[in-house]
Amino acid sequence: IIMGGDLSEESTSEASTYKLYCWEVYHLFGDPSLKTYLTEPDQMNLNTPSAATVGTTSLLIQAVPYAYVALTYNNALISAAFADASGQANLTLPTDLTPGNYELAASAQNYVQFFAPIQFIAPEGPYIISQLSTSEGLNVVAGQTNVFNLALENVGNQTATNINVEVVPSEETIYFENASCASADLAAGNSNTISAAYTAQVAASAEDMSTINLSLTNNFNGTSTSNNTRITVLAPKIEMTGYTIAETSGNNNGKLEPGESGTITFTVANSGHADISNLNNMLTSYTSLITVNGGAQAASINALNSTQISFNISISSQADASQRFPLQFACYNDIRQIYHPFFLKLGGSMEDFETGGFTAFNWNNSSSNPWEITTSNVYEGTYSARSKSSLGNSNTSELTITMTVTEASPISYYRKISSENNYDFFTFSIDNSEKEELSGNADWGLSSYNVTTGTHTFIFKYEKDYSQSSGSDCAWIDNITFPICGIVATPENPVLAIVNYEFENGASNIVYRETPVGITFNFRNAGTTNASNVVATLSTTNSNISINGQGTSASETYPTIQANSSESKSFTINAVQAFSADTPVDFSFTLSDGNTTVQCPVKLLYVTTQSPVGISNNEENGFVLYPNPASEQLQIENSKAIETLELIDITGKCISKTNIGGNNCVINVKNLASGIYFIRIMDENNQISVKKFIKK
Repeated sequence: IIMGGDLSEESTSEASTYKLYCWEVYHLFGDPSLKTYLTEPDQMNLNTPSAATVGTTSLLIQAVPYAYVALTYNNALISAAFADASGQANLTLPTDLTPGNYELAASAQNYVQFFAPIQFIAPEGPYIISQLSTSEGLNVVAGQTNVFNLALENVGNQTATNINVEVVPSEETIYFENASCASADLAAGNSNTISAAYTAQVAASAEDMSTINLSLTNNFNGTSTSNNTRITVLAPKIEMTGYTIAETSGNNNGKLEPGESGTITFTVANSGHADISNLNNMLTSYTSLITVNGGAQAASINALNSTQISFNISISSQADASQRFPLQFACYNDIRQIYHPFFLKLGGSMEDFETGGFTAFNWNNSSSNPWEITTSNVYEGTYSARSKSSLGNSNTSELTITMTVTEASPISYYRKISSENNYDFFTFSIDNSEKEELSGNADWGLSSYNVTTGTHTFIFKYEKDYSQSSGSDCAWIDNITFPICGIVATPENPVLAIVNYEFENGASNIVYRETPVGITFNFRNAGTTNASNVVATLSTTNSNISINGQGTSASETYPTIQANSSESKSFTINAVQAFSADTPVDFSFTLSDGNTTVQCPVKLLYVTTQSPVGISNNEENGFVLYPNPASEQLQIENSKAIETLELIDITGKCISKTNIGGNNCVINVKNLASGIYFIRIMDENNQISVKKFIKK
C-alpha cells in the first residue's frame, strides 16, 4: 500500500506538486525502509527449514501473500524474492555458499517482521533433503482427504540408496493414512518428485489458518536426516453478522407491529478460507405471540462469502408493542455452530421523522425554541428535524427524550450543521454529559455512543452565542436509532441455548483407536426465568460406542438453571472394541426441559491403521506402553530387543535418547509438563515404531 501510493503519484505528470508530499507522508519519519501498520499487526509464521545443505540451488519458503523474503549471511544479502498470491517465495541460491549460520527475514504490510536462523552445512557422502507440497501449495483443507507430493534431492556427493521418508505430525488434527514413502536410489546431485506420496485426513474441527508442523525423517544408506515443514489449514468460520426485519403485511408503515406479518433475514458470513456445507438453519420462538412460519434455508456458504437466511413470522394482535420477545437463531452442521438468542422489538426503534412530526416517540419539544420538521434538508426519506429557524442570539433550541434502557446498547444518529464556526454549536448529551460538539459546516455524518442500562435522557441542542450568524444557522438530525428499551415478555418456555462444544487435551474430531475422547458442551439459559429439570444428553446409534461407561447414551439432569446463567457438561467417549475400518460416528447432544428441546450434532472419525505420528501403533508389532495417561512412570514392552528409545515432545523435539538393549524398560515421566508426547523405538532389526502417550 505504501509503495503503491508512492509509485502511483510518481507516475503522474512531471508538474505534479504532490510527489514530495506523498513520499514524505507515506513513510515513517521519512524512512522508506519502515512500513507503518494500518491496523493491529498479525504474527507471520513462516515455514522455514532449520538446516539446508551447501549446493542447494533454491529455497522454497511458505510465507504470507506478497511478503518480501530475504536470506542474509554476516549482514550481506544472499537472495531475496517477493512471495506470490499464495504466499510462496522461491529464493535462488548460489551453489558455492559458505557453510555457517544464515538468517532468513520476511516482512509484509500489517505483519510483524519475521526472523529465523538457517544452518547451511556441507555434506560428505549421500545427503537427502525433502519437501512436501499439495495442490494448495502448503495448505490443507479441513474435513477433507489431502494429497501430498514428495520432492527429494540428494545434495551429497555419493548415491543415496534404500530411501524411505516418514512423516511425523506434531498435532492430532491430521491423520496420515500412509505416512511412509519409499523412493528409488538417487545419484549425487539428482532429484525426484513422487506424486501422491501421502494422503492425510485433516480434522474437520481444525481452526482456519492454524498451522501444523510436520517432521520429515529421511532414511537412506542406514542413516537419516530430518527437516520440518509447516502447513496451514484452510477451514470455514461462520458468524452471524446482523439481521434485518421487514413488514410483509399490515399497515405498510415499514415497521413490524402487533397483528402483522414479516420476515427476519439473518446474514451469515463465512470468513474462513474453505467452503462450508450441510448447514441446518432454525428460528425458534419462546412465546406463542410470535409464530415462525418457516422460510428459505441455506445449505452451503463459499469461503470468504456470506448468505442471507430468511424466516417468515406472524405477530399476534395480543402482543404488547412495548415488550421484547425472546427468539433464537441457529445455523449449524456437525462441526460448526451459531446459536444466537436475541429479543425482537416491535414497532421499530429508529426515529426517521417520517410521520411528519414528533409523534412516533415520546419526545419533549416544549422548550421556548422548539425543534421543527423540515423537508428541505434530509439524510434519508422525506423528513428530518432541524433546530428552530431564525434562532436569536444567546438562545438555545433543545429536543429531548427520556427512555429506560433494558440492555446495554448504542444510540446512533445522523447530523448536519451549518453555523458560525467556533461560536454557534450543535451538541449531543446523555444525562447532561456532553458526547459531541460541532460548529461550522459539516455534512451528514453518523455518530454513535454506548448507553448503559437504566433510565437516561438524550439531549439534542443548538446553541448560539451573543452575536452574528453564518450559513443556515441551524443543525439537522435524522435516522436516530435508540438503544434497546422495553421489558422482556415472559417466555412460555425457557430460552435454552447451546453455546459450543470443545474437545479436551487438544484433541480433534479425528480419534485414534484406544484413545478416549473428552468433549465438553457449554450451554446457557438465555431467558429471564429459571429453567427446571433440564436434561443434557449425548447419544449415538453406534453400538460400538460407550459414553461415560453407560452405553450409547448418557444424561445428566439439572434441577434448576438460573435465568441468564451458564452450565457445562463433559462426556468421555470410548470405543468398546477397535473398529475394523476407518469409521465416522454421529452423535447428538440435546438439551430438553420437556417443553423445549435444542440439539447439536457432532461427528467423530475413528481411524484404525496408524497412530498420530503416522507410524505403526499396533500391538501386533510388539510395542506396548502403559499406563496411558501416565503421571510418574511409563512401562514399555516390545517383542524384540529395543536398541534405542527416544522421548519426543509435541513439536517433534527429542527430549532424550537412551540405549536400551532389552525387550522391556521403565522411563520416568514425573518431571514432564502435562501434555502429549511420543515414544519412538528402534528394535534389533532396525524397525522403527512410534506411540503417543499423555502425561497427566
